[in-house]
Amino acid sequence: MCSCDECYEMRQPQTMKCPTCGKNTYVGQVKGISSVWLCSNCGEGVASAGGFPPACHNEKEYSLYIDRPEDNKKWIKLAGILNKNILDTRKEFDKDSTLEIHLRIDSCLKIYEALIEADISCVVDPMLLQDYSRILNCKYR
Repeated sequence: MCSCDECYEMRQPQTMKCPTCGKNTYVGQVKGISSVWLCSNCGEGVASAGGFPPACHNEKEYSLYIDRPEDNKKWIKLAGILNKNILDTRKEFDKDSTLEIHLRIDSCLKIYEALIEADISCVVDPMLLQDYSRILNCKYR
């Protein structure tokens, strides 16, 4: 698993000698999930098939804890965010005032951000924040 520091470092431009023209103008960095190299002198370029950085795009699931909404508008918003109908969403809360759902990192964070935007109280898994300390503010996600 890659840390936030390693991910950040991989995303910074790195320069080396171009294999085609031999000049020190071959610049590479991770963009999205691919490593991209391009020579500003001769135009030589290559992109990886993907897989970088592996951490944020892995299969591990984390929990998202959602509190029971206070009003009907928030129930409607929550159902939309979870892509469920309102009755099914309400049934999820029948046993407890907090709903726990398990999602892969990317989905967990997208739903978390949508819930915050909708002013629905929720908490992201503390293990996610421990594993990726700066992921909520990551501009590369």
